[in-house]
Amino acid sequence: MHRFPAILFGLSLICYLATVFVWNIQYEREIGGHLKLAADANSTELTERKIQLAVEGMRKWGFCNGGGDDCFTSVIYRTPEDDVGYWRENIGNTLEDLKSMSAEERADNLIESNQLIKVRETLLDSGSQGDKVTDPPGISRYPYNVRMAWWLWISLIGAVVGAFMWEHGGRRNW
Repeated sequence: MHRFPAILFGLSLICYLATVFVWNIQYEREIGGHLKLAADANSTELTERKIQLAVEGMRKWGFCNGGGDDCFTSVIYRTPEDDVGYWRENIGNTLEDLKSMSAEERADNLIESNQLIKVRETLLDSGSQGDKVTDPPGISRYPYNVRMAWWLWISLIGAVVGAFMWEHGGRRNW
């Protein structure tokens, strides 16, 4: 019986990690991947279509559909980079800019090129490992960040205590 907590919390930790892994893949398929393709597109029409798909994914995932103060990915304290509402509004404004382009503007290579550069600067961050989509940390777990943090901490603490109990055979003379 002294091994039960270690097994239970260990399985809980594995389930947590599997959930995070799957959510990251789903986020990339439904939102992040479309934003990356929009930034890499060579025409404003293609960019607009990809951003539209990403915005639809954001709506489906419930990224600040109601707005308000709870649109942050952070759990303990809020930082500007965690602001999901700002991020979504910025992408929405980019989409509106693309939709408002006239046929004449789209035909002008200079205007189209400038718009594509602006979109790329909005959607991507450059770092030491290359370009990556600009998004709040932990976005694939939003709006369940607090629940996921609790799940992780309870699983970790339970697994450590369970492993300690396993090691000592359930004896009380630790």
